[in-house]
Amino acid sequence: MAQSGIHAFTGIILSKFLKYEKGLIPSLIFGLLLPDIDIIFVAMGLITFKSTFLMHSVFFATIIYLLFLSLHEITSNKKFEIIGKGISIGILIHITIDILFWFKAVYLFWPFET
Repeated sequence: MAQSGIHAFTGIILSKFLKYEKGLIPSLIFGLLLPDIDIIFVAMGLITFKSTFLMHSVFFATIIYLLFLSLHEITSNKKFEIIGKGISIGILIHITIDILFWFKAVYLFWPFET
């Protein structure tokens, strides 16, 4: 959570280099911030700290992308595919930043132990 500003700033910088698709940039920035939302649930006591590893894993990004891809197939609306792509890319970039700059372990393939 302490690095949320870095994650959001990274999304703003990346938006300068990405091809414009309506809805991609906001969903990318949301994806960059999404994995740290789990801290709120830990503070409220709704989940344990160990289960927060899910949101910082490649599987979470894949699940989000497949969910939005399914919505795209059901509704035939391209915006769901773009939003899912933006959120998933944002999550993967968030994980990369945490691996490089966070002093605690990041379990990339959680729940599999490495």
